[in-house]
Amino acid sequence: MSNFIYDIQLGFLAFPLVALLLAVPYALYQYRRFGAISIWKTFVVFTFILYCLCAVSLIVFPLPADHSAVVESARTPQLHPFHVIEQIRETTDFSLSDRSTWGPALRSPVVYEAIFNVMLTVPLGAYLCYLFRCRWWMALLIGMATTLLFETSQLTGLFGLYAHPYRLFDVDDLILNTAGTMLGFWLMIPLAWALPSMDEVNEQARERGSSRVSLTRRALAAVVDLTVLAVLFVLAWIVLSPTDAQIAKALAVDPSRAGAKTLAFRFIGGLFADPMSALLLALGIGAVLFAVIPMASKGRTIGKALVGIRIVKADGGNAPAWGYWVRYLASALFLLIPVALVLLAPEEIEGVSNNTLFQIVGLVVVVWALTIVARVVGSFSGYPYVSLSEVVSGTRLAPVKLQGAESGDQKSAGQNTSRRTDRGSDASAAFQDEQPNDWQDG
Repeated sequence: MSNFIYDIQLGFLAFPLVALLLAVPYALYQYRRFGAISIWKTFVVFTFILYCLCAVSLIVFPLPADHSAVVESARTPQLHPFHVIEQIRETTDFSLSDRSTWGPALRSPVVYEAIFNVMLTVPLGAYLCYLFRCRWWMALLIGMATTLLFETSQLTGLFGLYAHPYRLFDVDDLILNTAGTMLGFWLMIPLAWALPSMDEVNEQARERGSSRVSLTRRALAAVVDLTVLAVLFVLAWIVLSPTDAQIAKALAVDPSRAGAKTLAFRFIGGLFADPMSALLLALGIGAVLFAVIPMASKGRTIGKALVGIRIVKADGGNAPAWGYWVRYLASALFLLIPVALVLLAPEEIEGVSNNTLFQIVGLVVVVWALTIVARVVGSFSGYPYVSLSEVVSGTRLAPVKLQGAESGDQKSAGQNTSRRTDRGSDASAAFQDEQPNDWQDG
């Protein structure tokens, strides 16, 4: 039992990192596919991820310290079906007619391990039924494939990582794990009646996503765009930065020093040696990403395309070409001009010290940041978030038509009521007549 608890703890410890890595791809998919993120669906999806991590930890760990170690008990696969029944008979005095033998039999390691193998995949069957809405035969195949993958990893020494198997390949485990999957599937059917239907959850997300652009959706698009900008700038600056001799001369550094030969020194030193070129390069890349590409793609930047939004006029029509440029330049004004002043401003400009100039610019930036905070707070109160660049350019952000979204005249209140009423019968029929499964969505 202590080993099982330790392995489950490993799954919980790995979950935050895995969840962090999957959060952005998951959000991108949900925004592009449905237009909004459902809290309930997110909870279900990430508990499924947690279950997968714990299941893998239970199957894989503990690992042998020696990669070439030979585990005698695992050398020969157990290929005799239902051998576990013979083991129970040999190791216990279990008798169905004698209740006094039931307790000792349940405490037997053989029975305990058999119950564990069944319970291991019960959650898998439940998720296949509710989250992925699989039919019973699909759940059966997935359960068999999953447990076969588990057993194959044990037979091959974790797919060749170890020279010999360190756990026994047991055909009874295949049978018990598959039975656990189907048990979880059928147990989930009555429970699904009390839970929100995934169809309803997805439809509610579509309705929210098609009516407005949420702040988090907008922010995710901005993060993607700025990440692309940063990557392109780094790659371009590595190629176009000043030479080592120019950097050494500008920074008064001996070019023969070992540190002066590193890529990091060349990159950072180039920024200080020629900040104007770096600034112009960043502005040029930004112009391509935030003005040229939207002009050619009906208002979509790379990030906006990934989350399913685009730039439009305030009245909802296609934005004019000049609107993209004004929007970009207005944003660049607040983001890059302070950087340019810090890097390029002389000590005195027409009698005004650069410290005074920096204070003025800093005050403007602080006021701008406060307006952002005010608009963010307002967005949580139901007011649409409108940036200063949108006000200046006369543009807004609007959701694009969602993939698979149906128009309002294709759905009636009667259909929605019918779906809610028939949920139990659909579940009882193993969801045979449902719309395409989530795992088929793309």
